[in-house]
Amino acid sequence: MKNVLLSFAVLISFSSFSQDKYNALSGYLRVTKDNVYQMSWQNNDYKQITDMAYLNFTNKADAVEFVNDYKDCVENVKTIEKPLYTIISTKKHLTLFNADKQFQQSVKKYLKNGLAAMEEALNYME
Repeated sequence: MKNVLLSFAVLISFSSFSQDKYNALSGYLRVTKDNVYQMSWQNNDYKQITDMAYLNFTNKADAVEFVNDYKDCVENVKTIEKPLYTIISTKKHLTLFNADKQFQQSVKKYLKNGLAAMEEALNYME
């Protein structure tokens, strides 16, 4: 019975990933079959472990603009404020806020691999 339940759980996890055209960064970056570019993260308010934050783009031009802004902030110290997001960059950290003011903070030196995945995901948008 335990093996049957384990097989069922694995099947469910594979079917949920197959719903996406692109999936990277442990599922935190995806392009859905409905053409939504989505980044998600655990909200740094840490109210509970399931407190997830999302940033969604349904238009490729908006997703490209976001990726370019993000890359600019990784490379430079600056703040970019848009209606859907705000990116605040210091010498060492990058903080990303969505429109609901949920945020994540990252150390800049660890963001290079994520940038490559963010740019690759754009190829899956129509």
